[in-house]
Amino acid sequence: TQMQLIHNFQGLSDHLKDARQSSVTIGNFDGFHRGHQALWQHVLRGQKKLQGCRIGITFDPHPRQFFEKEDQGPSLFTTDQKARAFAEANCDLMIVQDFNEEFAAVDSKTFLEHYLLELCQAGFIVVGRDFRFGSDRSGDCHYLKQRCEQLGVMAATPEDVDFDNTRISSSRIRALLTDSGDMTAVNAMLGHPFLLEGTIVKGDQLGRKLGFPTANLATLPQQLLPAFGVYAGQVWVGESPAKPSILSLPKDCLPAVFNIGQRPTIATGEMQLRVEAHILHKNISEPLYGRSAGFYLQQRLRPEIKFADTDALRHQI
Repeated sequence: TQMQLIHNFQGLSDHLKDARQSSVTIGNFDGFHRGHQALWQHVLRGQKKLQGCRIGITFDPHPRQFFEKEDQGPSLFTTDQKARAFAEANCDLMIVQDFNEEFAAVDSKTFLEHYLLELCQAGFIVVGRDFRFGSDRSGDCHYLKQRCEQLGVMAATPEDVDFDNTRISSSRIRALLTDSGDMTAVNAMLGHPFLLEGTIVKGDQLGRKLGFPTANLATLPQQLLPAFGVYAGQVWVGESPAKPSILSLPKDCLPAVFNIGQRPTIATGEMQLRVEAHILHKNISEPLYGRSAGFYLQQRLRPEIKFADTDALRHQI
């Protein structure tokens, strides 16, 4: 069945019929990394016992961004990508709650007993060990487990998932991505290939003049880009409005080399950010403009370099 996307806990009664039968998890889920996937596996196992709805709950904007009143910068996922990741993971219902003044004032008891137990009809609740909820922030995993036990509801807080003996987190992945662009480690923590997506647009044709035509991606401004440089990976191209898969490589991908940066060797005047792919396939000849694309970055090859001239650049490529 197709996942239902709901905003602000409204309309839940149209989807939920069996009281206390839903399996629920709550969090920000930026990147849907291996730690998030571990939470979701608990939800799936719980749903098999309860036979109810599998529900993922997230917030927009991130509560930290709301309270600090400043832009936290781009994320690993847009809200749309987050929803698609949940859909691919066999979620039945995703709730994206607007985190505003009214919702920020909800205390932990009300959030648990009204929003989760009454509205979501939760019979099983899964959260990470560092999860906090409620205006007083008194809602933590200990409070959750204690209160759920009193109310006859199952609750779980799975062990953290580590990489290199350190807990995997969205902030750790974002920092590694922008600092070094180490895609091997980034993808190992994500548990799926890092994806940039958008529409292919016409560039200035300089790659074609060099003998290496590129597909230029019109990236979404809220997508976090890796450190400038050259990367190896795979490209998926589809007819709009189709979108690339999130959690696995599509079967019809083609190998490619990506350049992400400002092309200092050939830039004239003010440098412009470009995300472009040279697809390593001899039969790519037709214009791809206007088509949907997914750039899956798998390995960093080198940092961005300013060469002496375009001949040196061509030789390097």
